[in-house]
Amino acid sequence: MKFNKIKNHLEKRLVLLETHLNKIDRELSNKVVGDGVEVSANVKVINENVVDKIHNEVRLINLALDQMVEGSYGICRYCGKLIAVEQLERFPYSQQCASCRNH
Repeated sequence: MKFNKIKNHLEKRLVLLETHLNKIDRELSNKVVGDGVEVSANVKVINENVVDKIHNEVRLINLALDQMVEGSYGICRYCGKLIAVEQLERFPYSQQCASCRNH
């Protein structure tokens, strides 16, 4: 596969994010964090924001992995040209080439 290095990175990141989500879910369901301190409303809001960001990243990772399977990974969704490998290595969720991103 052309993007093995990127795929491996995305799969490892996905496992890390899912582990983090599970930990947050357990802490919120137990209403305690780490050292047994009760979760305040502010901590819940912060955790919900973190969870939203993690869910978004998980969605982007899954999209990229699906595109790898379909053979459409690395193709700009706007112009259909190939996205530079260097760009994909830095931003593996890229959906557009540098030219389209800058317009």
